[in-house]
Amino acid sequence: MKKIILLTLLFMSLLPLEAQFVQPVESPLMPRTTRVGNRYYVNNEVMRMRAYEGYLKNTCPEAYGLFHNGRTLMIAGWTCFGVGGGLLVTGIPFLLSTLVYAVPSIGTYIGMPSPSQVQSIVHCRVGCFLALGGAAGLIASLPLLKIGYNRMHGAAKVYNAKACENAPTYWTLSAASPAGVGATLNFYF
Repeated sequence: MKKIILLTLLFMSLLPLEAQFVQPVESPLMPRTTRVGNRYYVNNEVMRMRAYEGYLKNTCPEAYGLFHNGRTLMIAGWTCFGVGGGLLVTGIPFLLSTLVYAVPSIGTYIGMPSPSQVQSIVHCRVGCFLALGGAAGLIASLPLLKIGYNRMHGAAKVYNAKACENAPTYWTLSAASPAGVGATLNFYF
């Protein structure tokens, strides 16, 4: 057993000597796409969302469909977020004005005339409608934004899988990491 462990350790210590940096082979069909944040790189050329969408439209229909759907959801999410925030901010003063009716001393303290009961009821209903609509818009925007951005970012993976489907998997070995010797099997997805 000691010989097996010793041979294994000897073999592992010699692995970095044989390791080479393997440059990934590009598929002859299309260049690979990488994404950093909301910027996409194709052949070391930086593309923003609009340019990348046009590039996908011309090269990979599956990735374009996913990207376009995600972009539509992202725009809908930001629209719901803005409209919901505006409605919520508008509804809060209406609700606060009903406090002036409920507690008249607040109105005299801030210099507002005390509204009538009808005005207070109308303000309460309008304020509740606006605040609830705004809260619903804000809540609805969160999954729209999450799903939209995930689909947009996933389009780069779909593009690499479809357009670069002949790209090989490859091994890389490194001894420069703080943890010691490392081996990595790289896939193109």
